[in-house]
Amino acid sequence: MVHGGDTCRSACSRDIPRVRPPTPRVIDETEEYTSTVAGVTVEAVRVGRGLGPNIVLGVPGEQLTFTMSKVGFPMHACARIPEDRIVAAFIHENPARSRWCGIELKPGSALVYLPGTEHVAVNRPGLRFGFVVADVERMAEFADLSGTSTGSRGPIEVAPSDATQRFGVELNRLTRTAVAGGRYQPAGEKVLRSFAGLLTGEDGSHPRGSAAGIDSRVLVHACLEFAETTDRIPSIAEMCNVAHVSERRLRKAFTEVFDTPPTVYFRSWALDRAHRRLRTALQGDRCTVTDVALGLGFGHLGRFAGDYREVYGVAPSETLVSTSG
Repeated sequence: MVHGGDTCRSACSRDIPRVRPPTPRVIDETEEYTSTVAGVTVEAVRVGRGLGPNIVLGVPGEQLTFTMSKVGFPMHACARIPEDRIVAAFIHENPARSRWCGIELKPGSALVYLPGTEHVAVNRPGLRFGFVVADVERMAEFADLSGTSTGSRGPIEVAPSDATQRFGVELNRLTRTAVAGGRYQPAGEKVLRSFAGLLTGEDGSHPRGSAAGIDSRVLVHACLEFAETTDRIPSIAEMCNVAHVSERRLRKAFTEVFDTPPTVYFRSWALDRAHRRLRTALQGDRCTVTDVALGLGFGHLGRFAGDYREVYGVAPSETLVSTSG
């Protein structure tokens, strides 16, 4: 005979097995950040020196993963939620007014990203948040998801409430359980239940609706995909052609999404790529700073060097020498 407690323990073991106790990582590079985030693929671009490194704890699981993060250097980030996943984020602190999908983040609030949702972020130093990525079928055990569609691809904002507070508390408990090396499925069950509370408005505080400006995010993603394909800074004319919009609409889209013009954004994007290439160059590659800069579309080497030093604190040649010398 199988008792209820034994059944629960069996299900817990099946859902998320015991894992090696994770430890928060101190991260100075955007590629390290993207590899540490659990459950979704994030593309990040560093846009300044900031206050210090990011502190990130990412814990993967089969049907529930979670990440806790404190932002140290400013960055822009993009992600798309997989069709079989649903995400909820809790905002702990936002001293420098970071924005996600055009929403200025409020401490104590939560954002819910439905399957297929596109996420864009302006992360500034001091932002502290945690998020859970859950399997849609697993979440359906706790809440009816059939009525949660917003009619757009933006996130659902849930104002600070008893429901968001419970979610934040359970997420912190889940973190402590994981770091202590225990089975975190019991804590994970409570997180999923509190997650369901965000969707159902169980305390009477219903979601505020999806973020505005989804058209701008679509335009921005089209330009990002073009830049990834060409592997260089795109011109304004090229971006207008790809997005099928006027220059004025293009600039408006980037300002709405990243709070910066497209030329400024892609200069940071190319600087980030240049940094990665110089940092990973091997002796004998015959890689030069000039080749890297010109290949990515920088037309003025002096300005490139100055912008690089402003973001990374060293000259590009110093990065190259330290890695390939």
